[in-house]
Amino acid sequence: MSLMESMMAARNDFSWLPGIEEGDIAFQREWNQPSGGWSAVVLIAEGRRSKVFKAAKQWKGSGEGLTAVLVPYLSRATMRLRQDRTDVFRSLAEAGAKPKWDGIADIRYTDERGLRRLYDF
Repeated sequence: MSLMESMMAARNDFSWLPGIEEGDIAFQREWNQPSGGWSAVVLIAEGRRSKVFKAAKQWKGSGEGLTAVLVPYLSRATMRLRQDRTDVFRSLAEAGAKPKWDGIADIRYTDERGLRRLYDF
């Protein structure tokens, strides 16, 4: 998404997003992608999951550069757990260990011998 869309999303204004109405999703956090775009995490309102998933399929084919990665298993509790572990993820990335989220909130990384390991919290 663009910087302008990101700023609107941070105010829970998703009027620019086809198929989404007020109250369907709620802004959680955002970050700037190295490629130049912006990404955001949103929480899908109770009972609106199928509507949001249907809209997301339309975004992908719209040609407007909108894509969605829908992660239905991230509850508020698991989002908090991931947020708590984000510093570990970043430090592994900075060390060149190529971390990847595994499952809900585990982290796999490449050790000094080039083997993929599960991080032990």
